[in-house]
Amino acid sequence: MNKREIIDSYLTRNEFKYEWSDENSLAFIFEGKNGCMRCGLQIDKEFFVFFSGYIHSIPKAKILKVIKFINKENCKILFGNFVVEEDEVYYKTYVDTSGRDNVSDEELVNFIYINIEIMDLHLPNIDKITGRNSKDIPFQYDAFEVDTMWKNKMEDLE
Repeated sequence: MNKREIIDSYLTRNEFKYEWSDENSLAFIFEGKNGCMRCGLQIDKEFFVFFSGYIHSIPKAKILKVIKFINKENCKILFGNFVVEEDEVYYKTYVDTSGRDNVSDEELVNFIYINIEIMDLHLPNIDKITGRNSKDIPFQYDAFEVDTMWKNKMEDLE
């Protein structure tokens, strides 16, 4: 199997609803215990990169507070890291696939589920800082797409 087929197989077996946005990138909305997040996976020649992003853009007046918060959190986390780019905050993990064509389910569990759980754990604090509610999906996400194609739930993972 090629890398895309490995990801398709894993996500399908685990009942994720997702959509490929191009040959090497996919996206979906995930509903955790503490709110919703944008998730994505990118296939690179040497890596699988997974990210879960805060569902809302960060207000300009709150960006420095969010950066201070995630910098403190990054010091505590051993696997992955938070990143702020412009008005977005997301959590990023990866699996090194250089020199091999296969990735185990255990590696995928660690790289996807741990990412989602860490982002979900931090959503209440990011909500508190931004004054937003990550349980509310912003208007730019078409309700039909979210409900029928992309939405996944934390309880489905347990």
